[in-house]
Amino acid sequence: MSASSSVTFYTRLAAWREQAMPVPADDGEIFYDPEWFETLADFGIEGADGLWLAHTGRLSLALQTGRQLTAFSNYYAALFGPMGGVVPTPAECAALAAALHADARRWPVIRLQPLDTEHPFCDTFAQALTGAGYRVDRYFCFGNWSLPVAGRNFATYRQSLPSRLQNTLRRAGNKLARTGKAEFHIQSAVDERLETAIAEFVEIYAASWKTPEPFPEFVPALCRLAARRGWLRLGLLRLDGMAVAGQVWLVSGGKASIFKLAYREGHESFSPGSLLTAELMRHALDVDAVREVDYLCGDDAYKRDWMSLRRERIGLVAFRMDSLAGRIAAARHDVGKWLRQRSIR
Repeated sequence: MSASSSVTFYTRLAAWREQAMPVPADDGEIFYDPEWFETLADFGIEGADGLWLAHTGRLSLALQTGRQLTAFSNYYAALFGPMGGVVPTPAECAALAAALHADARRWPVIRLQPLDTEHPFCDTFAQALTGAGYRVDRYFCFGNWSLPVAGRNFATYRQSLPSRLQNTLRRAGNKLARTGKAEFHIQSAVDERLETAIAEFVEIYAASWKTPEPFPEFVPALCRLAARRGWLRLGLLRLDGMAVAGQVWLVSGGKASIFKLAYREGHESFSPGSLLTAELMRHALDVDAVREVDYLCGDDAYKRDWMSLRRERIGLVAFRMDSLAGRIAAARHDVGKWLRQRSIR
């Protein structure tokens, strides 16, 4: 632990929890939750020993040290922001930005992603970094598709789906029913079935078209955390006793986040992914009564069939212009940005 004026830095989550942790909302954004960062640190990220927690007032940021100072996040994280999702004051952001600028390591680049532009932290901290002496820019990370539920039940929502998808669900559902051997299961509790459900999902993922997980223990660990916190909706479609499709949804704060999905190759004729998505959507709307369903990362075409709203997640990059490394990084950033804009024209 070290301190700089009103800002304290921790190298261990446990120390931060003991001395600085604000009380997180039980129903807040999962990707801002302290236990999300703990699970990521323990099971899902390289260089977890570079974790650096910056805290001032109510504002706590999980950062990662290296050649640059970056958000403690990776491809598993659909969002990055303050611990607990707190809305920091301009003074808190200014204090933290000034402390980062004053740090002896003189970080040439600070990079935070992916950010929600609608969360006040994004603009407030960008302004604070500028005020501290950094040159700040924004960049595109990925498209994000979501569904504002607007009080609809599943039956009403289903009628709004594209006719092609409705036909697929009807045809595949009838085919599955004729087998007489199909079963949907949604695992949410910490009980004797949890580990079996996790193992089935892992097996499905390994038998799918998906690239193998770089951190194979992360998703099981996240499922256990999610079950304990009441977030987990681990959906499985079993055919003749064998799980052929699996999806991990996380429900918190009135939002259902679709985190992972896969199906076994060789079962495409049943459209198992679409049928399981429909079953989990029914549960999210009719049982959990969520206000939003979020497909998280990416502009995959199939997401447009289920969702209706597209947003963009962005990154903030801050360059230290009083250092040679910072100026070189800024120049490279500018050239890359110019080339991307030129290719679009």
